[in-house]
Amino acid sequence: MYSAIKTSNNSNSSNLIGIHGYNLVGCWDRIHCEKAFKIASEIGYSLVEVPVIDPLFDTQATKQLADKYGLRLSCSVGLSQDTDISSLDESTRKQGEQVLMTAVERAHAIGSPIVCGVIYSKLEILRRVAQKAQSLGVQLGLEVCNKYETNLINTAGDAMKMIQRIGMPNVVVHLDAYHMNIDENDPIAAIDECQSRLGYFHIGESHRGYLGTGNISLRSILRALARIEYSGPLVFESFSNEIVSPFVTEALAIWRNQWEDGEQVAKHALAFIQSECYKSTDMDVHRYWKVLTLYLPPQKWYTDTRSPWTLDYPPGFACLEWLLAHMVALVDKHLFQLDQSVTRLDIWIMRSTVVLCDLCLAHAVYLHLNIFRKYQPEISDTRLSFVFAVFVLQPSLFFVDHIHFQYNGFLIACLFYSSYFFRLGKYLSFLCSVAILVLLKQTFLYIVPVSIFACTCQRYVARYQTKGMITFCRLFIQSSIVFAFFVLLGISPWIVYKGQWRILCGRLFPFHRGLLHAYWAPHFWALYGCLDLFSRKCIQLVFPHSQMAAKMRNITSSATRGWIGIRKPFVVLPNPSPWMCHVLVVVGMLFCFYRLWKKRHLLLHPIDSMWLWVRAWSGVWLSSFLFGWHVHEKAILMPQFCMLWYCLIKEEDEKHQGLLRWWWWLTSMISTVASSCMVPLIFGCLERIVVLGWILWMMMYLLVVEMTWRIQSRWRRRYLILHQLVLLLLLGLPGIVHRWLPRFPFLPQMLLSGYGGIICGWVYVEMVFGGQEELLEHRSMAGSCSPVVVLVQWNTSKASKTFFEYSSLEEALLGICSCQRTFALFTTIASTPMFAIR
Repeated sequence: MYSAIKTSNNSNSSNLIGIHGYNLVGCWDRIHCEKAFKIASEIGYSLVEVPVIDPLFDTQATKQLADKYGLRLSCSVGLSQDTDISSLDESTRKQGEQVLMTAVERAHAIGSPIVCGVIYSKLEILRRVAQKAQSLGVQLGLEVCNKYETNLINTAGDAMKMIQRIGMPNVVVHLDAYHMNIDENDPIAAIDECQSRLGYFHIGESHRGYLGTGNISLRSILRALARIEYSGPLVFESFSNEIVSPFVTEALAIWRNQWEDGEQVAKHALAFIQSECYKSTDMDVHRYWKVLTLYLPPQKWYTDTRSPWTLDYPPGFACLEWLLAHMVALVDKHLFQLDQSVTRLDIWIMRSTVVLCDLCLAHAVYLHLNIFRKYQPEISDTRLSFVFAVFVLQPSLFFVDHIHFQYNGFLIACLFYSSYFFRLGKYLSFLCSVAILVLLKQTFLYIVPVSIFACTCQRYVARYQTKGMITFCRLFIQSSIVFAFFVLLGISPWIVYKGQWRILCGRLFPFHRGLLHAYWAPHFWALYGCLDLFSRKCIQLVFPHSQMAAKMRNITSSATRGWIGIRKPFVVLPNPSPWMCHVLVVVGMLFCFYRLWKKRHLLLHPIDSMWLWVRAWSGVWLSSFLFGWHVHEKAILMPQFCMLWYCLIKEEDEKHQGLLRWWWWLTSMISTVASSCMVPLIFGCLERIVVLGWILWMMMYLLVVEMTWRIQSRWRRRYLILHQLVLLLLLGLPGIVHRWLPRFPFLPQMLLSGYGGIICGWVYVEMVFGGQEELLEHRSMAGSCSPVVVLVQWNTSKASKTFFEYSSLEEALLGICSCQRTFALFTTIASTPMFAIR
């Protein structure tokens, strides 16, 4: 069983995406080598193909610099007329053989597993070179070239015949999309023909320019590679005489430039390849974590480094993986064989674990709704069923958990369990549940101060309010000690193990990953990045010849140019440190403490405490989301789900109709942004159909709103419609940009995150500083809803109407459309007695 983990290093869960060195530099001395590695690493490539026979090639420097920038290497060789091994001249053949032998030795020295290129065709020489390569653990890749460059191997069939005649197992086929477009009748059939020996693949366009702008169906080629489970490198190759040497320009007949900026074309190529052959790694991550926790003892969970998917969640989540692993092991042993490909059964089994954990969310919501039923018996089962459907059928949660494969539904359920104990006044259970939250995910540390403060306020108001602030401080210290005891109890095994505490802290708080995550979340730093780009362009436009403008043109590591995971992502504006981000988060939380203290007398009521408590949590989560370090886009789920509760308040008094609409509007804005910012996570045919259905459904929603909306003021109605249209435009922008503006592949993502940052920042200001205090004094509830909440409670007269009492079909359609999701039909089913909460 232990061997299952040992094989993880040899299994390629995803292809390495690389770039040819001549895309970035024109020669290969130490200076240009470091420049190429630095650019490739910052853009996000995992591999660089190096010209191993370059006259200036430095083996030791290449190896050291590759290790420095964390890159893998491959080698390519091109034989000239003076080194042609098929020549009739004996000295020329010997010289060519010596070149290939040198290439193999250099490849072995720098850690390259393959030497590829046009290295044929004398069989005896190739066989001797292959034997030498095999002894060093190196493969030979025979590149299939078009008929204008060679007459020996023009198709994949020719390469397979040559490999059979050589008779060595370490000789593989090297295909190139550019050459296949010229000589292959059917590139897809060519891939199928050599799938058993395919070891290397070049991605290139028909004109050697920006990918996706030529006549090659690269999408079909990448899908064919995925279908045959090709696990080798995918290397982008595109040459321009702006960069490469005159010798290479003449040899490859590069007479017309398709691009001038190698960095821009390289960045676009990576974005294109990733979008077309995207594979979520979350499946591989959780699969490995299950194997890790199942076969290794707990003291080795955080010290194992044999896989890139190291465990970086707290011990509580590791124990959850351990429990799920034992459950999965009862039905699917194949899932734990990391050296084998994942089957459809494995995927369904892993998905079932997500569904099983999401059932906890349904149960947590059910407990809260039962409290509302107990204290407000006038609420019907139909309305409670709609409210129930609001939480369990969220599009943003569906995108992240069920398509991108994560367990956020379970974490939100645990959050709701803790708030359930708070509403019941069970202090010990509440503090224990908050400790469990921290043990499940380290980001829950943000809510610890406000949770302990609220618990202390509740105890203080209930028993000790007349005894002064000293008693309050004593209660706060008691609650903090109880919380710390539960946390220490959970992590005590890893504190006892020698050296584990420092390793655990390094895994849980990896500040070296940079300020921004791979997909920009709609937070303050996204807006900050847009401002940085605007400032940079203004300086270059107003002062084009200044030293500052020249310095900016030489800077490559910029978040506004599509690079992430770096410590200093901004060029003009100051770069924040991790501690500065934490200070901003804490300052943003202080107002939540003030509001809790001011309204602490409401914490004793099960209904009013819910609204006060949820508002405090929403403010804390929004503060951590907006200003936190390395925030993922999925972090917006926490404030979104907390704010959903506010849309369930029912105000019978016309005096408070505006307050209900105000909260309804805030939740509408943040919910649409939350769902939209998850769209970049969605790839693949089926997933895109889901997103397309959601977008079409949003358009229907806008149409119905235009016809029948009567509850909002005119400016709010117009702005919300404009907001929806802007999101639609931004969601459809990537296709336009990739086709017509290939030099700006990250522009749609930047605009979407920047606009989302404005909306989330405004919602945070309204949430924290808004003066809607009277809302907490009224204890009634109904199933009303924003674009993500299922039912809108209309109050056109003193008597309110339920869902099936609308006066027109348009209003009924609006009630359905207001859920703003693909699965609106399920919410209608939820209104039947079969799904009613009894």
